[in-house]
Amino acid sequence: MWLVAFFYIVFLLVLLCHVIPKWRMFTRRQARRHRIAGFLLLLWLISGGLELAIYRASPTIPPILYQTILGALGLATTLTAASDFSSHRKIRNPASGALDVQATITVYEMVEHSFYQGLNLVQILYLHALQLLTCCESRYHMSLKLCLLMLATAPWLVRSRFPINRFSANYRDSRSASTLIGVLYRMKKYQYLLYKHALLHGLNVTLALSRASCSENVTLATASGLKVSLPNSMDFRLYWISLNAAYVLEFFLQTLVKRGYMKQGVMLCLNQLLMVASTAPALWVLKHVSAYIAATSFVLNLLFGKGRGNDFVNVMLLLLPSYFLISF
Repeated sequence: MWLVAFFYIVFLLVLLCHVIPKWRMFTRRQARRHRIAGFLLLLWLISGGLELAIYRASPTIPPILYQTILGALGLATTLTAASDFSSHRKIRNPASGALDVQATITVYEMVEHSFYQGLNLVQILYLHALQLLTCCESRYHMSLKLCLLMLATAPWLVRSRFPINRFSANYRDSRSASTLIGVLYRMKKYQYLLYKHALLHGLNVTLALSRASCSENVTLATASGLKVSLPNSMDFRLYWISLNAAYVLEFFLQTLVKRGYMKQGVMLCLNQLLMVASTAPALWVLKHVSAYIAATSFVLNLLFGKGRGNDFVNVMLLLLPSYFLISF
């Protein structure tokens, strides 16, 4: 994982080389709330990257505190963008996304993005709460874990109230599908499917149904054998910071290109680097996910996924067969 952390640090260094000379972009009056939120988020991502590189298994900031603030800043940055750039409601792009040099992020994309930022915040709170609950012996242990799972999945009940912007329009025809941007968007689509069914629903359900005790529900964080809970481990912390960075910085990179602060080619290279830095640690997290649960989530989505709010029902449908068929 040190190589992935190195890629993430390289990404941040290249980004800073383009941002620092133009630091006044954060001090302008227009969209001041968004600029402040974005600046704080960028500092928080940098501090997290440096901490992973320097302190590794002994973070100076408790992971639950860092990850919660990271989620809150990501949500604030997205919501302030949708509010401060309300004029973008009039923008209509032929396809969704921020990779095309001619595209401009719309308010509808910002609002949709806020839903997933909120999901990130809910999931990390769920994972930490689940770990605390695992260490508490109670006759209602499993019932409480399932209640937490329902709360963590509940945001999908309001998914239909948020806009839906699909990547598929970027690679729908054979001409666009063969371009670099088309390939990147297709990869992002695959990343989303992996995230939704394995790293979100799959991980949440797997841990909720796990019968592991507090002493068993751990993972090795260092070669010295130090045992920590899943959300506190270095590998998960790297996954989480890269996931949140990928959610927000893609939009920021496009802003730099639009302002003439960064070349389009550099932006595409940084996006590819960020995709690698976010996907590689995600593969490690998959070790903690039941393949049966992830695959069943995907199948249920194909069968009943026409409405985005059906994810809550699908997760509930997962519970009964998974409880009896999966052994931990």
